[in-house]
Amino acid sequence: MTPVLETPRLILRPFAPGDWDAFDTMLSDPETVRYMHFATLTRDQRRDWFEWCIANARQPDADAINWAITRRDTGDAIGWFGIGTSDDADVVGERGFGYLLARAAWNRGYMTEALRAVLAYEFGTRSAPSSAPRATSPTPRRRA
Repeated sequence: MTPVLETPRLILRPFAPGDWDAFDTMLSDPETVRYMHFATLTRDQRRDWFEWCIANARQPDADAINWAITRRDTGDAIGWFGIGTSDDADVVGERGFGYLLARAAWNRGYMTEALRAVLAYEFGTRSAPSSAPRATSPTPRRRA
């Protein structure tokens, strides 16, 4: 089950069916997904991924955790944060992660805030030994 994480401005929670329009908009924005595998997905493939995130969140023993990042004040979905066992780990048990933030939410510190909550969960609650971002391009943005 995907745990709910809270910060002063955000709630990271499982995906909900009503999030689809917000995520479809984010995932179809070429600038937002420029360095991500999402850039090549069709709308049907994006929808399949979204549905997988909903189903995966219900699994009691799921390795991958995918959070919808929502604003606490409005409830609007503004991004995604996913973490799970890394396919190319340097350390046994290392977890890889990826993230996406709607362009309208850039440069406001939201992803840094979300990252802090996820890392506190991973290293505190889960006691993960290591975590590393994985990029799909040689020149990704890595401000968070």
